Amino acid sequence: MKIIYFLLFLICLPFKSSAFDLTADIEAFCINDIPSVPIVITITHSADESFHSITGYEELGSIIDTVYISSTETKLGVLVNDEVTVKIHTLAIEMINSSAIVSSNTIDIDVFGLVKRTVYDINLSYDCSLLSISFKTEGDVTDKEVVRIYVDDKFFREQSLTIDNNIGTLSNLLIDRPATDTLYFKMYLESSRNSSCLESQWVQEISFVSPLPQATISSSYSPSDEVYGEVTFNADSSINTGNHLWEIYENDVKIDEVLLPSEEELVYTFATSNFDKGVTSPFKKYSVILIATDAEEAENCNGFKDTLDHVQVPYFPRVKVPTAVSVRSSFGEDNVFKLKIRENVGIYQCNVRIFAANQKQVYESNDINFVFGDNEEFTETFYTAQFSLLYDDGYAENFQSSFIITP
Repeated sequence: MKIIYFLLFLICLPFKSSAFDLTADIEAFCINDIPSVPIVITITHSADESFHSITGYEELGSIIDTVYISSTETKLGVLVNDEVTVKIHTLAIEMINSSAIVSSNTIDIDVFGLVKRTVYDINLSYDCSLLSISFKTEGDVTDKEVVRIYVDDKFFREQSLTIDNNIGTLSNLLIDRPATDTLYFKMYLESSRNSSCLESQWVQEISFVSPLPQATISSSYSPSDEVYGEVTFNADSSINTGNHLWEIYENDVKIDEVLLPSEEELVYTFATSNFDKGVTSPFKKYSVILIATDAEEAENCNGFKDTLDHVQVPYFPRVKVPTAVSVRSSFGEDNVFKLKIRENVGIYQCNVRIFAANQKQVYESNDINFVFGDNEEFTETFYTAQFSLLYDDGYAENFQSSFIITP
């Protein structure tokens, strides 16, 4: 029987519930922009309920008298004091009905400070003419972020970030690459909330745009005085280049290419001269093209090109014949008479005729690999050879050479 009375006693006790709604006309504000008017908290309740108590406002401000009351709505005013601190202030409100039943609910007032954000996932992507900048941000709650770029302390460019789940995203901020000098700038990220508590931070990780790659070929190239066909080329005014691709052309047809670091000169050996002996006008065209690749490894960029036309390679012999033949091949002499052809020289047609001292022809061949003295017996001590050569590049050469036979 005592248990039944105890249960009835519990049933008759007032209890707390949350049968009413709370809203505030200012749910968040910046610590630097304290409201000058009271924050109005609206309590929407049943006609049987009335305001009972409020707690949790002590660090936020002070309660003023109810500013409005009706059968289903009560409005309270909270005047924020100047000593309020940055935090989420949770206000607890209780209502009581005619049966002495108490119901409760809470509402948060967010007092926030300067919006602190962190930049991460930075991506700098170059193409042939542009730098694309992208990154993400995270940190304090924000509803607006903008990057602003300044060059020489003058405003240059700005772009807004998109905000999703409090993650800011800067996508493809494009800056033209300068033609010559590196473009230095300062980038600032401005983050704010409710158009207040704006924090501007310098994004030091992003500070310049590299110029377009370019290089020119010096017109002062240098043919060698010691090595046949060797010519040295240099690049002038090389800017922001990774490698130099040198292409060699003969009559506008590429015959070779050499890839070198940008700081190295090109030393190239031409297989043949483009001049005949004693002639001042070239019979074929040599040219060199320099392609400067981008030091930033830009995609979809063919590089900067410069062309040096009319390269002159001084005359030098394409073939060599001995002036003495030894039957014993002593003293470093050859023991046969044959044509020695420089490397990479192609001969299309060849005719050689050899005459004795009495002008009698003793040998003839159309084979560039002929050998005189292999199956033939040297019966004279002095011979004269006449050559008629047509090379692969169309150059024709006719010359005469004499040689002696030594014991």
